[in-house]
Amino acid sequence: MERRGKKSIFLYAALLTVLAAGLCVRALYGFCWSDESFYLTFAQRLWNGQQLILDEWHPVQFYSAIFYPVLTAYRFFFGTEGIYLFARILYVVLVWGVSLLVLFTFRKFTKPLPAFLCAGLVLSYSRGNIWGLSYYNLFLLLTITALCLLLRGRGKRGLLLLSGLFLGFSVLCVPYFALFVLLALGLALVKREYRHDALWVFGGICAGAVYFLVFFLPKDPGGILANLSYILSDPEH
Repeated sequence: MERRGKKSIFLYAALLTVLAAGLCVRALYGFCWSDESFYLTFAQRLWNGQQLILDEWHPVQFYSAIFYPVLTAYRFFFGTEGIYLFARILYVVLVWGVSLLVLFTFRKFTKPLPAFLCAGLVLSYSRGNIWGLSYYNLFLLLTITALCLLLRGRGKRGLLLLSGLFLGFSVLCVPYFALFVLLALGLALVKREYRHDALWVFGGICAGAVYFLVFFLPKDPGGILANLSYILSDPEH
C-alpha cells in the first residue's frame, strides 16, 4: 500500500511536469502590452541608476530588489533581447518548482490525489492570466513556499531560516503583508512550544531585511520619510 502511494505521488509529479511543459509552450504566444512590461520596469529603473522611494512613486516598487539580480545577470549575457519571454519561462519554472513542493509537502498530511489537486491549482493559477514575474505572482509563490517550508521545518533550523527569508521577500512584493507577518510572529513567540522555531523564522526575515537595507535602501532618511507618506497613501494599493 505504501509502495503504491509512492508510485502515485511520482506519477502526479510527472503530470505536473507535463503541465509545466505545456505552459512553457503557451508562453511563446500572446502579450500584455501594459502590465507585463510594467512589472519588469521597476528593476530596469534600478539598473539605470534610479533609487527606490526617492525616484519611484509606486507602493509595490520594493519587489524590484528580488528581480534586480536576475535582470543584471541576464543583461550581462544577453542584453535586453528576449527579456519578456525569459521572464515568462522563468516564472513557469518557479511555479512548477513550488507546485512540486506543495505536492510533496501536502502528501505528508493527506492522500496523493488531494495533494496533487492543490499542487495543480498552484501551477495553473496566474493573476490576470499574465504568466510573468509580477509582484502578485511572486508574492503568492514566496508565501506558499514559506508556508511549506514552515510545515516541513519544525525543529529544522535551515528550513525555518529559509521560510523566514521567503516571508521577508513576500513582504517586499506586498508591503502591507508585513502586518500579518508581524502579528503571526508575535503570537508564535508568545507560545513557548513555537517560540524556538519562531525565532529562527524571525532570523530569516531579518536576513532578507538586511539584504534590502544594505543594497537597495537609499541613504537619505529624510527623503525616505517624506516620500513614504505619499507612496503609502495610494488608495488603489
